Amino acid sequence: MSGYCDIAPGHPDHGPYHDREYGFPLKTDAGLFERLALEINQAGLSWLTILRKRAAFQRAFRGFDPAVVARFRARDRARLLADAGIIRNRLKVDAVIDNARTLLELRERHGSFAGWLDAHHPLTKPEWVKLFKRTFRFTGGEIVGEFLISTGYLPGAHRKSCPVYPKVARLKPPWMRVSSAALRSATLGLALLVLNQTPAHAVPHLTFKPKTSHYAQVNGIRMYYETHGDGPILVLLHGGAGNGRQFDHQVPALAPRFRLIIPDMCAQGRSSDRPAPLTYHAMAEDVIALMNQLRVDRFDIMGWSDGGNTGLDIAIHHPDRLRRLVTFGANFSPDGLNATDVAWNDTATVAAFGDGMRDGWTKLSPEPAHYESAMGKIIHLWKTEPRFTRRQLASIRARVLVCAGEHDVIRPEHTRALAQAIPGAEMWIVPGASHGAMQEKPAVVNARVLEFLTR
Repeated sequence: MSGYCDIAPGHPDHGPYHDREYGFPLKTDAGLFERLALEINQAGLSWLTILRKRAAFQRAFRGFDPAVVARFRARDRARLLADAGIIRNRLKVDAVIDNARTLLELRERHGSFAGWLDAHHPLTKPEWVKLFKRTFRFTGGEIVGEFLISTGYLPGAHRKSCPVYPKVARLKPPWMRVSSAALRSATLGLALLVLNQTPAHAVPHLTFKPKTSHYAQVNGIRMYYETHGDGPILVLLHGGAGNGRQFDHQVPALAPRFRLIIPDMCAQGRSSDRPAPLTYHAMAEDVIALMNQLRVDRFDIMGWSDGGNTGLDIAIHHPDRLRRLVTFGANFSPDGLNATDVAWNDTATVAAFGDGMRDGWTKLSPEPAHYESAMGKIIHLWKTEPRFTRRQLASIRARVLVCAGEHDVIRPEHTRALAQAIPGAEMWIVPGASHGAMQEKPAVVNARVLEFLTR
């Protein structure tokens, strides 16, 4: 809508839309769903045509309540295609109905359409287009671009000289809140990202203090690790883009029973980076090298997200070293995540992590200038790994407890398949929890983990 600030004011149809809606932030599901549906129907037509048919669209699609439209069947479809008040295009009608069903799925995982948008914001327009094409039907570049501009997720609705601009600015649309939105969308790497958890470096410090802190030269990196407690060795492996502080809620419960070794993995936390790509196998070999230096023969692992994947790699390639393995939110292939989270992986850039992640990472890292490189490696890791085969999983000899949150980013059927592929593995779904179950429900998590490890 180039020059819309010139042609719209005073127009009987364009004027009210320009002055009161265009570029103003929208949060309701019905409002956002209507805007997307109208942009889809505008394709190949003028926006004026859509505005003049808007009331008819609202009647035909029952106020654009996604739950109602998602239940439309053949009779409703026939009614819409016979309604001269709207655009009677079969592909567009089908797309709107199908998109309502998709929206209900997004609502289950993100609470609302706006919650899903906020979880991915900020992205560039090409990244948004790619995400929308993977998620919705009939969403090309112009449709997605205008939808995001009109709802405040991309800039460009009004010139700064337009009288409406300061009205929009006072409402702080998402594009004007890039730093805070980026922090929300970057809170656990992928692990912490689309779930709105607190990054590890922001977890409030609890009353315990690390017993000892150490560094070890391991496979070309300077690896930081902490030790707590006494007893059999239990290694705690953190999630992607995080650090060992992610286990702050577990250490007080586990340290009285185990000698905890908590490393920061390559290019994360206080450990340095190396030129090679970041892979789960490389991180697994770092753990083995650290255990060799510490003269630890056999040990247990509790791993969260990327840490769980690393634990699986150790169980596969070093079966004689691992006694027991507990995984939370682990996956054995990249497509094990929910579709929207796979789509985030495909479109994510370093900028998507936001300033909060950058600040926390650089404060801990011994190589703060490596931030862009390190985050790029992590994104590539999430896009391409892990790729454990069923045969590899079937070779695991350690006792394994596979855990996930009831509302995890890992698909429930993928978690079940992982547990079923490992001989004798147990599965536990944490009721009411997300991917961040360890932070959300530490008491129940710690009790269940202790029960498994001390059995």
